[in-house]
Amino acid sequence: MTAQLDDRAECEIAGDLADPDGTPITGATVTLIDAIAGEQIARTTSSGEGGFRFDTLGAGTYVLIVSAAGHRPLAVNVPATAGETAPLHLVMHGSAQVMGVVRTEGRHGTPIEGATVTMADSRGEVIGASITRSDGGYLLTEIDAGTYTIVASGEGLRPTAMTLTVPDGEVVRQDLELGGAVRLTGIARTEEGRVVPDARITVLDQGGQVVAVTRTDADGRYTVADLPGGDYTVVASGYPPVASQVSATEGEATHDVRLGYEQVLHELKGTHR
Repeated sequence: MTAQLDDRAECEIAGDLADPDGTPITGATVTLIDAIAGEQIARTTSSGEGGFRFDTLGAGTYVLIVSAAGHRPLAVNVPATAGETAPLHLVMHGSAQVMGVVRTEGRHGTPIEGATVTMADSRGEVIGASITRSDGGYLLTEIDAGTYTIVASGEGLRPTAMTLTVPDGEVVRQDLELGGAVRLTGIARTEEGRVVPDARITVLDQGGQVVAVTRTDADGRYTVADLPGGDYTVVASGYPPVASQVSATEGEATHDVRLGYEQVLHELKGTHR
């Protein structure tokens, strides 16, 4: 099937290309194709003022395809009427890039290979992801201007997230650091060794700030993931609260806690005698 073009009536398609701020786009490739058959009709390059023109065309419908370095490709339908010029004023948005290196925490952090870098928009939709190379480098391309959340994560490492503003068409560099993660597990038991389900487990850092809260399962077990290495106080409550110390460096640490459940039972029984 071919486009329904009237070869007897000539028309023109002309226009100009610009950035969102009005700066003309020079040297863009502008291609005109048959809207139905998809065949190339003509091709040109935008001028120093961003202008382009196709003439001696048959009337009909065309598709204009524009590509320019540092910009997202553009395609628009263009109806052409005999004896008329179809003026077009097209705005091309920049295709930004985000790049950087993911390292371990510290002044002399080492590059991390195989880490995942993800970007999400304000709605939480993931718009790009990259796996770091052996040098820790990553690259995200074809990013629209806007504000995003960029997240780095890796096996056995604590994820890190930050807000990143990406200008239109620019290359943004953002390095990221990942610290080691500790997975703290344990069992809550009474003084006589019985497991305690649904006990509240609170983890405090050295400054007394709460860094995690969880509850034990039916078997009295609890798990707290993604803790930075350091010394913590684990408070088990649900019965008379019990606090105990634990030092967690990296990897996995186990710390069981004991609650004074039996003592409470004895006291309750005594009051009912």
